[in-house]
Amino acid sequence: MIGLKVSGLKYRLFSMKTICCYFLAIALSFSLIGCGKFNATTKDSYSSSLADRSSQLSEVTPPKLIRDLAQSLKSYNPQVKIITPKLGKTLETTSTNIELSVTDLPLFKDQKLGLGFNLHLILDNEPYIPIYNVEEPIKLEDLTPGTHTVRVIACLPWHESFKNKGAYAETTFNVLTATEDNYPDPNTPLLTYSSPTGNYSAEPIMLDFYLKTVSQKKSQSTDIGSNSLGIKVTVNDQSFMLDRWQPVYLKGFKKGNNLVELTLLDSEGKEIKNSFNNTVRIITYKPDASDSLAKIVTNQISFEQAKAIIDPEYSNKLAKDSAPETKIDNTLSTEDSSLKAKDIKIEESNNIKVEESNEPVIEELETEAIEKAEKSVSDQESEKIKSEVEALPKLQDLDNTESKVDISGETVIEQPEIEKE
Repeated sequence: MIGLKVSGLKYRLFSMKTICCYFLAIALSFSLIGCGKFNATTKDSYSSSLADRSSQLSEVTPPKLIRDLAQSLKSYNPQVKIITPKLGKTLETTSTNIELSVTDLPLFKDQKLGLGFNLHLILDNEPYIPIYNVEEPIKLEDLTPGTHTVRVIACLPWHESFKNKGAYAETTFNVLTATEDNYPDPNTPLLTYSSPTGNYSAEPIMLDFYLKTVSQKKSQSTDIGSNSLGIKVTVNDQSFMLDRWQPVYLKGFKKGNNLVELTLLDSEGKEIKNSFNNTVRIITYKPDASDSLAKIVTNQISFEQAKAIIDPEYSNKLAKDSAPETKIDNTLSTEDSSLKAKDIKIEESNNIKVEESNEPVIEELETEAIEKAEKSVSDQESEKIKSEVEALPKLQDLDNTESKVDISGETVIEQPEIEKE
């Protein structure tokens, strides 16, 4: 009896341990996937927490200035199209022109801050090229022979991708011949790595991607888990999982080069095989906060200044509002009033208009000079006639001779009348 009791006790203890292990396994499995929660840690294993690691990598809330700017941009629904090259086209040269179109998004680049609405153009799985103008085609040269894929994503000024349906477009073409490389399967989910790329001078640094699923729903869900998918993120030697399709802001990058890797996984934690579903980038972090994006994520510029990157007309509006008013002094000094009166017309609206030309003034001066000259000549002639008249003999001195002065100034001598017999 004792043996049985002991045996039963052992059995009961074994059962309790088994149940506890099952509960612990379930709890750990739920902790693998979380929106922005760093529960998986190593590149090869998800058994420990990132908090147990020596790194300071952590998620933070999006910068306040970016949150404020994003509030006014919710109405945009950009639609991107790749006009050329056509899907499946085989080119006879190693260069081609990429022609794009986009609606419901005003592409531009603010000249002062160097940011604005743009498109990310990605050739195969290379880092993106920002496009701020689609009026001219983008020329790609020295392409290697084989198959190539171009992906284009509409992006906010701080390079966060739009997530709406139609904000993404892709085309696959061949250069001289077709190959199996760079040819994504259209019937398999496709991950496009967007950010971070290149150099950064301030934290937090945004992690962002675009996910193309097989679903043909009108509106795309930001819940990756609803599609039985997950994104494994590796930064240097630490990994974590994302189950939400949204940007993540991270702090704790080391100075210099940092490795960032994104991998698309299925519900069992296995990589989904497709072109570009595993992407690795090397980014450089030099914390001096010198560029415009660094000043935005660290809130070093005001909201009013930052408006220039979301409104293409804002710089013109700001310049117009800040321009000083032009005031015209309509008070004329006594000394200059005689001259200014000739140059200024006062209209009924009490606006003062300055004549563009001085010709009327010159004409008045010329007329005045002519009148003076004419008057001078007339006075001289009058004096001459007067002297000539005074020089004529008096009436009593004439011998039967009379003189009359014509009103024209000429002297007329009349002969005396002859008496009739």
